[in-house]
Amino acid sequence: MIEVTNRALDETIEIGRILGKYKGEKEGPVIVFIGGTHGNETSSIFALSQVFEYLNRLQPSFSGEVIAAFAGNLEALDKGVRWIDNDMNRIWVTDRLQKLGFIDERNLPVGNEQKQQKELLDILNPVFDQADGPVFVFDLHTTSSVSPPFIGASDTIRNRQLALQYPLPCVVGFDEAMRGTFMNYINERGHSGVALEAGEHYSMAAVENNISFIWHTLKILGSMEKNDIPKYNIHYQRLCRSLAENRKIFDLKFTYKIGEDEKFQMRSGYATFDKVKKGEILADNQYGEIKAPYSGRIFMPLYQSQGDDGFFIIREISEFKLDLSRYLRTHNLGRYLRYLPGIKKHPDDENTIMVHPILNKKFFHDFLHAFGYRRKMLKDGSLIITRRKFDVRIPTKEEKMAFKESNGQQEDSD
Repeated sequence: MIEVTNRALDETIEIGRILGKYKGEKEGPVIVFIGGTHGNETSSIFALSQVFEYLNRLQPSFSGEVIAAFAGNLEALDKGVRWIDNDMNRIWVTDRLQKLGFIDERNLPVGNEQKQQKELLDILNPVFDQADGPVFVFDLHTTSSVSPPFIGASDTIRNRQLALQYPLPCVVGFDEAMRGTFMNYINERGHSGVALEAGEHYSMAAVENNISFIWHTLKILGSMEKNDIPKYNIHYQRLCRSLAENRKIFDLKFTYKIGEDEKFQMRSGYATFDKVKKGEILADNQYGEIKAPYSGRIFMPLYQSQGDDGFFIIREISEFKLDLSRYLRTHNLGRYLRYLPGIKKHPDDENTIMVHPILNKKFFHDFLHAFGYRRKMLKDGSLIITRRKFDVRIPTKEEKMAFKESNGQQEDSD
């Protein structure tokens, strides 16, 4: 057990790995919440504790095999730091992506985070294995800068359908731009889910937004009736008013990666979803000014000492593109891309294509996004681009077992 403090609440509570469990009397989905993946983000820990205290005290009617909440990085939470040896939201390696070359030794867990990951998987695997129906996973975070709440999701049709049930903006392509995120691992396993960024680390709003998000999640997944949720209308309105003009889906267009010895300093005054223009000075380093390469909206500017991503730039996806992408993927029309000039199927993976470098253009990447091909890299003279295997469907029991067998080394590591 460890003690965790939240500055906004000015409270300290004692927690273990399992923050709460609640089993319903009716059939329904399996829902898992993860809080405290980063040790300086405690709002989700307090929000989950409050929700589970209510559930276990009043025992409301509930549909679902089990709802469970777990703390991600206990050692970092105990010390109040983001991470100890490496970022716990960059170490979730899958065998498929590693073999393709999208993951390297920088993403392998070490020290404390390796221990934390193993302990978390030891309790998550039985939950996933015993689920007869769909599994939904939610990773709860906060940001270093002032920010309204928003959702981040891997770009699958199933995740989009889930994200659109929240009155919040959603950014897709976020974890595809970063290696080894927890939600990328979850989606590679074939489960649906999104990450919530609830607001600035030490704000009261971050706690309240987490609580409202959790209750709304239980409602939209059919686990609880609206009337059984305390003050549901208040929770829903809180999410609605957070960013009323931007209940949209955005696409990640640019990521500023901080170099190993770079002295990156974000300029003050930027908040997530602020509009920026191409050429606008956003940050500085030892070599000079850092300007926006595109117009759009700034996303998660870095205002803390730990972190590898300086800022992101996002743009809205139109309704037409969303509808077109859904049609293309639902009918698996991406399987015909290999017949186009300059494109061929990857010999080792049916969900990966090899593209001639002459096609490495922005408009062509946007074209491939519509078919679900997002994660990319240059390797051996070709552009390697892959998509999610479980974009529109859930995995079979055989596919779940195959994933566990191929990823056994990670799950059984000491």
